[in-house]
Amino acid sequence: MWLHTDQATRAFMFIVVTLLVIVGLVGFLTQRDMERRKKERPPKKSEEEESAYYDGPQEEPQAGEVLKEDSSPYEKADSLLTPTESKFHYVLGLVIQDKYVIQLKVGIKDVVKVKSKDDMSSFNRIAKKHLDFVICSRRHLKPLCAIELDDYTHKWRSSKKRDAVKDEVMRSAGVPLYRFKVRPYYEQEMIRERLRESLGDL
Repeated sequence: MWLHTDQATRAFMFIVVTLLVIVGLVGFLTQRDMERRKKERPPKKSEEEESAYYDGPQEEPQAGEVLKEDSSPYEKADSLLTPTESKFHYVLGLVIQDKYVIQLKVGIKDVVKVKSKDDMSSFNRIAKKHLDFVICSRRHLKPLCAIELDDYTHKWRSSKKRDAVKDEVMRSAGVPLYRFKVRPYYEQEMIRERLRESLGDL
């Protein structure tokens, strides 16, 4: 009886040891296989590298998507001109037709030039001032004359001072500046007669 018990114990121990060896061997082989695959796998690229080497289709941002509409402080203007300016511009266009080009809100520094580049004082006088309308030749866009549309704000002292500078600069540069008072409506013949000296028959 003791002999059979001893044999059973040995058999059991043999089985346990065999299982432990098998488990250890399987674990060793699995670990070695994982290390081999890790060595063969290319290194993971950073997000910047992935973006730099990505050859697939790119999603281009649509117009107006740079800023979300609800978070943007900006919106498209209804017109480049105020309603008052737009009314005058329409009649002026009927008078000019296709003989000349009407430019809008042009900086004086683009119409006249300071003779000396070192004369910053004269440049600063006109750097931030603009003209409501400038009529130019069609081919070379040469300034022929300018127009200022004067509303009630031009009666203010600050406006009068600014207008005086514009008048002086344009006169000294030889570019006629015509001033039209804001009206409920404009007659083509009245505008045509005022501009005849600079543009001839229209």
